[in-house]
Amino acid sequence: EETASSLNEGPETETRSRLLKQAMERVILAQAAQKAGIRITDAELERTLTEIEKRNQFADRAALRQAVESSSLTWDRYLDNLKSEWTLMRLVSQEVEPHLVVTQREIEDYYKRFPDQFRANKIKLHQILFHLPDDSSTLSLAALQKKAEQVRSEIAQGASCESQVLLHSEGPERTRGGDLGFFQRGGLQPGLETVLFGLKEGEISPVMQTSAGLHIFRIAEKVEGALVPLEAAGPVISRFLTQEKREASIRRWLNERLKETFIEIK
Repeated sequence: EETASSLNEGPETETRSRLLKQAMERVILAQAAQKAGIRITDAELERTLTEIEKRNQFADRAALRQAVESSSLTWDRYLDNLKSEWTLMRLVSQEVEPHLVVTQREIEDYYKRFPDQFRANKIKLHQILFHLPDDSSTLSLAALQKKAEQVRSEIAQGASCESQVLLHSEGPERTRGGDLGFFQRGGLQPGLETVLFGLKEGEISPVMQTSAGLHIFRIAEKVEGALVPLEAAGPVISRFLTQEKREASIRRWLNERLKETFIEIK
């Protein structure tokens, strides 16, 4: 039997619940890192920024900062994001990595089950990027998610992807119609790659979140190639399965911490 409260529990309520859980998880990660004595020093942050400048061919720190701030992200928020990412990586390395093992049998089984994933395919991506709000509050993230879902819905109903890019995207490729160029397998984050390479040419991805923000991707072009031999595919499969196990282990670890937190609150 439906009640008034159940009728009100739509997608927006689900989004808020998910974002609230994510906020709780960030707090738990920060507390766990502090307990483990993990912190990013100023010298380490400086080395990271220098590497980013070299990798992206920025002339100096001022050029990097200008690029960051032109993407609607404050410099302080950018630095906080870098510190958070490094802290999480160290925590995962300490708590999860020692238990991750991918066997040759697992690699061979995956290769046999999903041969189409190991053709030398490449996809051309267009994206609409929504930067995460500076305050990252549950309500502001929910509002951004709702906006992104609305834009995706309009594209699915026939609106031009290019026009939506111009209207809404905050990425630097906005002036190129959101064109990110071609990607082969192994060139994207595993979570993105699994979804995007499973789409057909012309299809639109669900709204996807990364550290850069919320994304809507369109498969502008898809080129199929020959089957890659197991010897060449093996390292890619190993990285994918390791990431899959890592994410599952992190999820289990977080759920255990969440249960402990709930018990402490009670």
